[in-house]
Amino acid sequence: MFDPTKEVPSLELCKELKELGFPQKGAGYFWIKTEDGEWGLYLIDEQIYDGERVEVCDKKYVAVGYLEEDATYLKVKEIIKAPTLREIGEWLPEGFEEFKLDGKFWVKDKRDYNYLVNDENEANARTKMLIWLVKNGYICFYENKEG
Repeated sequence: MFDPTKEVPSLELCKELKELGFPQKGAGYFWIKTEDGEWGLYLIDEQIYDGERVEVCDKKYVAVGYLEEDATYLKVKEIIKAPTLREIGEWLPEGFEEFKLDGKFWVKDKRDYNYLVNDENEANARTKMLIWLVKNGYICFYENKEG
């Protein structure tokens, strides 16, 4: 069965990506904290308008911040983009080697960064490398003013 938590980084790594400036707009997976303080992973199929009003799909459509008679309401307290394996891979520069060894995913550079990361979740391993690259000035995140 498909498990989206294996396709995106952990909540903690996504929080760190957000702090480093990873783009938060657009459709895709998001970690959402509701008013009861619980975090959940949701697939948002519409643009985020103001960080609170979004359309969420998780087996059924859930209206967030709208007053529609047939909607289930999910009041958003906090929302954080959860990039997929593909999205993370698009940010990694060329020249990285990925492999699985001893039940873990490993990412290392063939060039001169001399850094190696691993995790049981492939998305987490890629994200750890991405975070290291940003923190060390090899790449940077940015969004243009038009989104």
